[in-house]
Amino acid sequence: WLLSARAPTLTPELDRRAEEGTLLTQAYVTGNRTIRAIEATTSSLPPLPGASIVRRTQSNGLFTLPALLANVGYQTAFVYGGRALFDGMGRYLSANGIQRIVDQGDMPEGAFTTAWGVADETIFDRALVEMDELAARGKPFYTLILTVSNHRPYTFPTEVLQPLPGLRRRENAVRYADYALGRFLRQARAHPFFSDTLFVLMGDHGARVYGAAEIPLGSYEVPILFLGPGSAAGRRIDTLASSLDIPPTILARMGMSYESKFFGQDVFAVDPALGRALVGHNNQVALLRGGEIAVLGLQRSVATFRYDRAARTMERNASRSVERELEGDAIAYFHGADVAYREGLYQAAPFSSLE
Repeated sequence: WLLSARAPTLTPELDRRAEEGTLLTQAYVTGNRTIRAIEATTSSLPPLPGASIVRRTQSNGLFTLPALLANVGYQTAFVYGGRALFDGMGRYLSANGIQRIVDQGDMPEGAFTTAWGVADETIFDRALVEMDELAARGKPFYTLILTVSNHRPYTFPTEVLQPLPGLRRRENAVRYADYALGRFLRQARAHPFFSDTLFVLMGDHGARVYGAAEIPLGSYEVPILFLGPGSAAGRRIDTLASSLDIPPTILARMGMSYESKFFGQDVFAVDPALGRALVGHNNQVALLRGGEIAVLGLQRSVATFRYDRAARTMERNASRSVERELEGDAIAYFHGADVAYREGLYQAAPFSSLE
């Protein structure tokens, strides 16, 4: 993103915060839609083929991060700039541990709005109000915030951030999203809850890619940054990670012990050799590990590739022994998750062992 002397980076605020916290440098989201990120970061399930579990009506009472936290006394909320009915997000979250939903209908009248919802500043301002109210009750809280400004048509309130000439609309929208994030974190620092709060900042997905037979892994790579308790300033973790690792990684930073059904792992502590990412693209799902990727497709098709992250290319050159092991593990991940979900084995239970 080195552009010119006028715009050396599109994300100065995120870059600055990365020096204050722990950054996962090789993290991948599980899909190319927002609901896949919500699915992964709440349930820690791999992306099942077909519709996301967020859109499935039987997704009630699952083993999720917000349900686990609510069970031990946390207050839970979702703050979103659009309509929570979009893609079934509100229904899914309400059925899986989120106690309060704040969406576009709760935002101030006259706020800058696109087809996706209100501008990021407005979302963050309302999130601070909600977090203050939760903190005032004397109980811990979990807040999931979803912003919308970095979407087509890439418009934002230019009175607070002037577009830079020579940049595309999307690039200027990224600058605005970064500005709003930095503003939120500066304001949050002045609130009583700040020093005891772990902030996790991440992209929900990259730019969508259409029509490719192979999985375009470059568009699935996103920054994931931990700020606050349990993180370390300037730390970089190069372990291959997935967005479904978010729930167990958060709980480990909080020092919680519990019996887990999560498919994710604590990225801060796992052996780097065991890092992996699980992704879904069109009708395919895949397991990436150690530079090799096994892709499962329709009619039980399986293919294994070598992934060059620097060049973002995939070539079929894996050895047969590597192919068999990786293919078997990929099938185990996705088939196991599918069975657990369909047969009701991924339901929440009392978390009596959580400390």
